[in-house]
Amino acid sequence: TIEDFTTISIELGYVVLFAVAFPVAPFMAAVSEYVQIRTDGWKLCRAFKRCQPIGAQDIGIWASIFQLTTYASVISNAGIVMFTGDWFPYKLSTRIWMFILFQYVLCGLMTGLDAAIPDIPEDVEMQVERTAFFEKFIVEGAEPDDDKVDFADFAHQHKKPHEITYENRTHETQYFDALEGSVFVDLP
Repeated sequence: TIEDFTTISIELGYVVLFAVAFPVAPFMAAVSEYVQIRTDGWKLCRAFKRCQPIGAQDIGIWASIFQLTTYASVISNAGIVMFTGDWFPYKLSTRIWMFILFQYVLCGLMTGLDAAIPDIPEDVEMQVERTAFFEKFIVEGAEPDDDKVDFADFAHQHKKPHEITYENRTHETQYFDALEGSVFVDLP
């Protein structure tokens, strides 16, 4: 539901935006989500009438919200690391350039990994194509393509065995009349 995604989005925001400031937060969020999943499962199976299942393409706008949150977390955590604390004893201008470089490198890495890793696994794509194939021919009753080869189209290329000779070759050393001197016989 929208309330569940809102809760997850807020929790993800707190965890990733301030992970450097409070490193235990991801562990606490994992425990919280585990308990949430278990209580929701119990609630749906035991306490309430089961809801009517409805199909969905994906999680919709929430994927963009989660992705935007992760990019914002790079900027937030880079700022926390570079501008608070005494980890980098450099001038402010050097810290600013390190902050800019750090966030661009991490955002570039995230974008590269996002482009390199497919959203839909290969075996799922294959099953979707297989389902579409069966749906087309079994459910819709479409006629399969005729893949028969008409050999009459290739009659001009066909030669009978007695028509094949070795006299019309490019050079007489290219082919041998016998196995002597060929590559199939070991040379002394």
